[in-house]
Amino acid sequence: MLTRADVTGKHAGHVAKSQAITLEQALPLFTISGARSLGEWADFITLERPQSEMSPEEIGAIQPLETRWKGRIVFSA
Repeated sequence: MLTRADVTGKHAGHVAKSQAITLEQALPLFTISGARSLGEWADFITLERPQSEMSPEEIGAIQPLETRWKGRIVFSA
């Protein structure tokens, strides 16, 4: 969504490059909106470093280090 390119590198080029969106626009689509549709909310996740410091390719491959829900750790890498 950020570049409209395949971040895995399997497919060259871009699809509708003019429709790329910013990280600030994309985050709610993959966090709040998804959680709301499922009725499930994480308190927060821990990442290796801030997404604002990552390239689109790194963001596409991101793996959380930890997820907290209702104050408990429910996932830890």
